[in-house]
Amino acid sequence: MSELCCYRDTYKKSLIQNFLYNISGYVGNGVHCTFIGVCNINRGGCHPLATCIENTAITGTYRECHCPSGYTGSGEGPSGCIQTAGMTCDNNPCRHGTCHTVGQSFRCVCNPGFHGTLCDQEEIDVCFSAPCQNGGTCTRTASSFRCICPESFEGPTCADRVGSCGRHISGTNGTVQFPETGTTYDHMMSCAWVITVPISKVINITFDHFDLEDGGNCEFDFLQINDGPNAGSRVMGRFCGDVMHRRNFVSTHNHIYLWFQSDKTVAHSGFLLQWAAVDPGKIINSKQL
Repeated sequence: MSELCCYRDTYKKSLIQNFLYNISGYVGNGVHCTFIGVCNINRGGCHPLATCIENTAITGTYRECHCPSGYTGSGEGPSGCIQTAGMTCDNNPCRHGTCHTVGQSFRCVCNPGFHGTLCDQEEIDVCFSAPCQNGGTCTRTASSFRCICPESFEGPTCADRVGSCGRHISGTNGTVQFPETGTTYDHMMSCAWVITVPISKVINITFDHFDLEDGGNCEFDFLQINDGPNAGSRVMGRFCGDVMHRRNFVSTHNHIYLWFQSDKTVAHSGFLLQWAAVDPGKIINSKQL
């Protein structure tokens, strides 16, 4: 029985190792896996004369094989690099295209979906992974992709709502309501408001309503308040739940920076605040942050 168990264990380990080595760039014993790079294992499958170049910006295990000067081809496998000297259309060099004679040489016009000097490289669909969010349409460009966003979203991958939250505000008083629709706020939002009053004034803020997802350290949804014009200013506090409901505080500068962030799960009704420019020291019974 022990010999059979040993055989089974050895067989299982062999299967795992074989599977592991088929995963590009990984080595290991079937239990612990280490990524050492696609090009460091069997030269990434490139031709012996080709240079293997990894490009993790496309996928984690993507690599390209480049043939040396005087050779052409995909660079992949034992026949990936072909010497071009003396080659003509009589040699049928174009794998997936039409060959045209140009002087003493040739030029391949590739069929759709292929590229390369010999039309032997299948095009990579950079839109395959659906990088455009919120219903955006992915279109390929010469070197990458571009997202065409619906009207309510913007940004490189259509991840940002247009004018959904955050802005610069100046004056002597006003109101900030978020969300403006009076419903629950959206998930995965990051918004910043900067309030500026005359330079000789400070800002009194009163929360008429405050309702965010609660968390012990406000690690889920929160409103962070900075005593100054940007996120590098002194942090006065990070708040969640209903801790600021019906409370007020006063800044020490004529700027205040409010940063709201939400995660991808629970959403609440947000907040409503009133702000006003006041003389330093004029407000009493305010919450000192």
